[in-house]
Amino acid sequence: GNRYAINWAESDKVKLVNAGTAYESSAISISPDKKTAEFTFEGAAGISGRFDIYSPSASVKSVSGSGVTLNLAQSQSCKATTPDAKACLIMGSGETPDLNVHFGHLVSYVKLTIKGLLPNEPVNSVNVQAYGSVMAGDITFDESGVPVYGGHSNDKDNIYVGAWSIGKANASGELTVWFATKPFTLAAGKKFTVLVKQNQPDPDSGQNKEVTIYNFSTTAAQDVEFEVGKVVSLPVRIPSVKHKVTFETTLGCSR
Repeated sequence: GNRYAINWAESDKVKLVNAGTAYESSAISISPDKKTAEFTFEGAAGISGRFDIYSPSASVKSVSGSGVTLNLAQSQSCKATTPDAKACLIMGSGETPDLNVHFGHLVSYVKLTIKGLLPNEPVNSVNVQAYGSVMAGDITFDESGVPVYGGHSNDKDNIYVGAWSIGKANASGELTVWFATKPFTLAAGKKFTVLVKQNQPDPDSGQNKEVTIYNFSTTAAQDVEFEVGKVVSLPVRIPSVKHKVTFETTLGCSR
């Protein structure tokens, strides 16, 4: 399957954890191809032994002697061709004195293409739900450093994707949104629900509020694997009838 590329940006901050103490990067220097980066950490000159680096820094929810807890946000935004950078969770590990680290992904990425919208139809957000699956929430690590994705009190089976940076469907009535999810398997026969929302004036207050204009479910014809670091392409089609229409189709995917 396709793997999502790691590209660094000048605004990126990472967090280094060594022996239960966390250090946030204070500076970054990026290679011309954006594939590698060099970080500066204030106060971390004396670290010794194994260390882990997590990106983005804001995804680190807590650090203690018992381990690190990350959080994959349930509410994300996206751009036309990329998911929310704040949701692209990656980590790397090393051991002093070697400070070179290779990063790997912690989440899966989804390119959801919605077909059947009206041409240039305004869209504010998309909500996706895989009932009974774990899509967002905390990520912890076992004693061997293996990520633990489920079993947390804030596990969520849905993700809200703000699409305001895109704003509308294209002239063909298609809209593509990207998001990150914890890895999981959508088993054959399970439903995947999509709600497309639009800002509309509230007749009472006169203020804009989000209104669901499409509400539909697709059923997986076969197991769909949302794997760490890979991009799953999901094309779905909705009918021409608007306003909270509920219907079902068969989910197709490519990886």
